[in-house]
Amino acid sequence: MKKIGVLTIGQAPRTDIEEVLFAHLTREMVIQRGALDGWTKQEIEEKFSPAPEEELVLTTKLNTGESVILAEEKIVPLLQEKVIALEKDGCSTILLLCTGEFPTLRSRRALLLQPDRVLARVIDAILPSGKLGVLCPLPEQQQMIREKWSSYKGDLLLESVSPYTGRPEEFEQAAARFRENGADIIVLDCMGYQPSQRKIVQTGSGAPVLLSVSLLARIAGEVIAD
Repeated sequence: MKKIGVLTIGQAPRTDIEEVLFAHLTREMVIQRGALDGWTKQEIEEKFSPAPEEELVLTTKLNTGESVILAEEKIVPLLQEKVIALEKDGCSTILLLCTGEFPTLRSRRALLLQPDRVLARVIDAILPSGKLGVLCPLPEQQQMIREKWSSYKGDLLLESVSPYTGRPEEFEQAAARFRENGADIIVLDCMGYQPSQRKIVQTGSGAPVLLSVSLLARIAGEVIAD
């Protein structure tokens, strides 16, 4: 049986999104690993929290159910180590569970699916211009997200609600602002967003909504299929 590595920037297993993953991948073929496996929350906050001058920040979920904020550049070495370990485990494909940009991350043999690259090309194909709504977890990520989507030729509409701590009414409010501003399509730009959160945003905005984890799991399922 082919093996696929599922790599989170936090801790594995990601039970919060397994329902979506295993709708497209069989449980037996998946090996889950996390960059922060084995670290306590205190250790993570001491070693990987962003300094005031660091603008590239990410958020993820721990096995305790708590969320943490990380400096992107500080976790890249750990992610690279896990990519190498998953290849040694026999994974022919590795799905990264983060929509952040990791241009230096490399695999030796395995196909490495990086969501930020896939999302950009999907949007280019289905909405080359227009009003693109992007929902990201943290307000302090908005400048990073704006730069990430800077090649988009249309208008960019940004909102922030955490998939881990956001309340339903916060998603409703973000959806209402997307509707008011005329979003044509909305991307939930984090692999932690849930189908239930997608439904709230789609109902409230009236626009199609792309759930990143679902889209990437579908693609991974096609890649790994016998």
